[in-house]
Amino acid sequence: MTISIIDYGVCNSYSVKNMINRIGYPCNIINSPSEIKNDSKLILPGIGSFDNGIKNLKKFSWDIYLKNDFKPDKQHLLCFCLGMQLLFNNSEEGNLDGLALISGNVRKLKKGSMKIPNMGWRNLKLIKSHPITNNILLEDKFYFVHSYFCDLDEKHTVLAESNHAEPFPAIIEKQKIIGCQFHPEKSNIYGMKIIENFINL
Repeated sequence: MTISIIDYGVCNSYSVKNMINRIGYPCNIINSPSEIKNDSKLILPGIGSFDNGIKNLKKFSWDIYLKNDFKPDKQHLLCFCLGMQLLFNNSEEGNLDGLALISGNVRKLKKGSMKIPNMGWRNLKLIKSHPITNNILLEDKFYFVHSYFCDLDEKHTVLAESNHAEPFPAIIEKQKIIGCQFHPEKSNIYGMKIIENFINL
């Protein structure tokens, strides 16, 4: 098994690498799809805006690989924050099409009485059992920083929710692709649980 962090210019790859190393696993930061092994556990982090993220994925040909060459029978993909949002059809934040690997759209959080962005430590409500949430407890808190959320057409793919004026998907899974709206690499021991669960899938 090879753990590979996809670096496409708008992600904090080294923070992710440091956390994986702290858990006790080696990993690689890769820039090109040509570096991927058939048995790879792939991680797609992300920070910043939707359109910039898509442009950078295309710049390094990651859009082609993820849409055409990802092998769900042999590989797993973990995406978080912007990386998760890029999986969808489009976003109210930008004008470009997303990867459309998961059906749905990225929408602006409702403000209500809450501040935007949603920033800070939040609990999860587990919706469905899945190995990615093994040993996650109700009191565990994860670090969020986002102004947009993923509005899925396929609601059955939601594994966990959080809340900001209204519930929103916090963890999703479809065909070996897992998305987390929070930042595992910034979520201390709780994020380490998620990443270790992913490695052990």
